[in-house]
Amino acid sequence: MTKRIASASVETRKRSFGRKFLNDVVRRWQAGEAPNALAAINSHPEVASVKSLVIDLAYEEFCLRSEAGETLDIGEFCSRFPDYQTSIQKRLEVHEFFADSFPSPGQTVFGLKLIDELGRGALGRVYLAEELDIGNRLVAVKIAYHGKYEAEFLGRLRHPNIVPVYSVHHDDLTGLSAVVMPYFGDQTLADARPKDINAVLAVAIQLAEALTYTHSQGILHRDLKPSNILMAERPMIMDFNLSTDLSADAQRLGGTPQYMAPEQAAQLTGEKETEIDERADIYSLGVILRELLEPFRVGPVLSDVVRRATAPRAEDRFASAAELASALRRQLGPYRRAIRWSTKHPAYVAILLMGCAVAGYLIATRPPYAEREMAKALQAMKTGDPSAAIAHLLNVTSDDPRNAEAQFLLGRARLQAGKIDAALENFDDAYNLTKDGKSAACAAFASGLRADDPHRMKYWHDLALAAGFNSPEMENNIGFSYRRTGDFAAAREHLHRALERKPGMSTALLNLALIDFLEARQLGKTFSPEILARLETAMARCEPSESLFSVAAYAYSRSSTPNTAKTIELLEKAVNNGADPRRLRDEHPKLHGYPKFEAVLAKPRNAKHVPPVTLSDPLGEFPATLASKYE
Repeated sequence: MTKRIASASVETRKRSFGRKFLNDVVRRWQAGEAPNALAAINSHPEVASVKSLVIDLAYEEFCLRSEAGETLDIGEFCSRFPDYQTSIQKRLEVHEFFADSFPSPGQTVFGLKLIDELGRGALGRVYLAEELDIGNRLVAVKIAYHGKYEAEFLGRLRHPNIVPVYSVHHDDLTGLSAVVMPYFGDQTLADARPKDINAVLAVAIQLAEALTYTHSQGILHRDLKPSNILMAERPMIMDFNLSTDLSADAQRLGGTPQYMAPEQAAQLTGEKETEIDERADIYSLGVILRELLEPFRVGPVLSDVVRRATAPRAEDRFASAAELASALRRQLGPYRRAIRWSTKHPAYVAILLMGCAVAGYLIATRPPYAEREMAKALQAMKTGDPSAAIAHLLNVTSDDPRNAEAQFLLGRARLQAGKIDAALENFDDAYNLTKDGKSAACAAFASGLRADDPHRMKYWHDLALAAGFNSPEMENNIGFSYRRTGDFAAAREHLHRALERKPGMSTALLNLALIDFLEARQLGKTFSPEILARLETAMARCEPSESLFSVAAYAYSRSSTPNTAKTIELLEKAVNNGADPRRLRDEHPKLHGYPKFEAVLAKPRNAKHVPPVTLSDPLGEFPATLASKYE
């Protein structure tokens, strides 16, 4: 999210800040932080006077907590906001009216004719439906109110043991969401249990492989149970309503007690504030495995696998789902038969061992495993496949969490994948292991990308400088952090240093132009020809962005010689890059009624918001020295 800078009055600035603040808060809540509108307001007292923002925050908190399974009394909930209690209550009563009005079989929603209800829960309902626009294709559709969150997770996942998604629909007016999936029948693992031990193991291995994949994508399921496993030609995990992004600072609460890991239950009850990781899903799968094996006589080795998967302490469980899958594969029939065969044919075994010795020599001359995995990861990052890079690097860090270079590269891969919080943790780990400046610089960069307190950026920048690391890009980022604190003199000093070392750096030019703009606006000055010239330079050299064009339009409209034609031209570019025409109308009251201005604001808003690029990767486009080490 980028801060919308241009505004024409105190009220407009409040609205502009409010939109960004609301989006940032809701994004954190959706990523797992416990929704608490009052805490958000108390942390920024200036928003308490913005009625619409307080109502929106309260509404989002109510919806997300309801979505997570809480039963909330509207009156009691609204009493927490005495200044706006009536307004919030009216909005929630409308929401509840719609939430109680799920569609019925026979109705058509989103082009889907609902045939039958297959199941329901606290968070939504699943229907058998025909997709009318695609030859009446038979599909399963999950419908929920305020339910875009699950669809976001499902849309990121592609695995044979995870139910795929055809399409996702959402109605902003009613909050109704629909996730359209293939119809594989309605039989789950709760209905159809495997008939023998090998069949149980086959199912468990596939589920462990699916979890390995979801964890490599940075996602925890958090509610794995037999009724969430569809049994078609192969077992398929579904229902990601309580899923959590591993890059989040906090976790979504919920789950099914029978299958819930102890640390997850402790967090839910408030007994203990514990970080939940992949091992919670491993525990749930272990409980399912234990239940499936109950009818059979199980050997001691497999019993040990189950005990380890369901160990009360997370640190005593398998470290990863991949490790659990490997342990289960060793229990399959062919493996046990191979052991029995080897005891009966020792001569053949000797020949095989000799072959293994030769193979071992060849393997020994290859680069170490960790180095090979890091080389593959770098190649994947170069080709734009951060997911593959993350998988390779997790192979290294799961074996050796103290491999600082792997932790650093994992941070770089997660940055490329947009998993900013997780990347910051990796850079923190790498720095703590090595006290290396590049790790600190990248941690500062990640802090800036996730809009942290700029003082947090300064903390990391100080560590990077103390370790002897400094680059023109980092000088720009230091200037960026000072700009955000309002220390424009210090910001200019570092931005000029960046330009001295790397002339023409677009991010530094843009930050300087924004400082000129902010300073003139705060002092109530008209915008001088020098400021307009610097904005023109920034627009010529920087990536196009909504904020840059909005700022330039604002400056031209309030310059010593206002230029209406230029202002409208820039406003059109702002709209094309995702600016909200309603905001632009508020910012330019003097242009109301101008035909060209009205025509620009009548244009459909570009749904793709283009943010300004004001931060630079402290290592440049790609760390070539790192790449060459493994090539």
